[in-house]
Amino acid sequence: MVPTRYKTSEQLISSDIHCGTSNYKFTYAVEIIPICKDDLVAMPKKTANSLGHIAPLALCTRVGNAVHIIDFKTLQTACVTGLVFWRHEDVTPVCSMRDLKEFYVLDVELLGQRHGRYALADITIQRMADVGKNDNEIIVRSHLGNLLNYGDTVLGYDLATANVNNKNFESLNPDDVPAVVLVKKSYPERRRKRKQRNWKLKSLTKDDGDLAPKKQDQDKLEADFETFLRDLEEDPELRQNINLYKDPNTITARPQNAMEESDMEDDGEELPEVPLDELLEDLKISSGSDDDEEMGV
Repeated sequence: MVPTRYKTSEQLISSDIHCGTSNYKFTYAVEIIPICKDDLVAMPKKTANSLGHIAPLALCTRVGNAVHIIDFKTLQTACVTGLVFWRHEDVTPVCSMRDLKEFYVLDVELLGQRHGRYALADITIQRMADVGKNDNEIIVRSHLGNLLNYGDTVLGYDLATANVNNKNFESLNPDDVPAVVLVKKSYPERRRKRKQRNWKLKSLTKDDGDLAPKKQDQDKLEADFETFLRDLEEDPELRQNINLYKDPNTITARPQNAMEESDMEDDGEELPEVPLDELLEDLKISSGSDDDEEMGV
């Protein structure tokens, strides 16, 4: 569910005056708000003031009926509704998930302020390319204080080296722009690949027609879908309105306790996953009478 605006039009195809019927072709043009979860957004100071005097540079934490943003320096939050966005159209993304870089956490100093699942902290990090090679450390203020510890890896936007082309960003005071904006905790890819999910999603059957996606497009779609599945595992709020179903094959092949023990063997911290009590039983609908009796219909 995302904020949108749309236009409709209709065209008369044919008309039968004897029966009083007509055939129309209806066309819908839908425009989706161009902001995604984890995007870094910038806005003019006037717009930021209208949203409760939030900082002009903020991080998108969730997209639903409205775009939820947070000031990673103060934990102040705001909602950008579709009405507000389409009226001004000046809340623009600066960086997106493809610009994320990995950093190594050296120290976390909590500052005491909390908001929901976030905690304000000064975090000392180092670029992964610099680990073990030099002492170039960066201290950043972040909302991820209660999620990070020494030795963790975290994804963020390296604004000190990024090539940003955004008029709202360029108008900001350089003193208000941090060198790095931390976005979310990351986990080793080797553990991600080894882990089996005990749940699955259901989707409507799609007819792509004759225009089958190219291999590179298909790889991109699969990568985006995998990122979405990981977001579901890491964010309980995101999966509140999404039905997740038990995967009997995975659960039978690998019990829950075995998965947890295997994850703990790596570094003492388990990967985020969806609890079994949040999963729905798989439902298969069939027109056969035998199947109906087995389902108790």
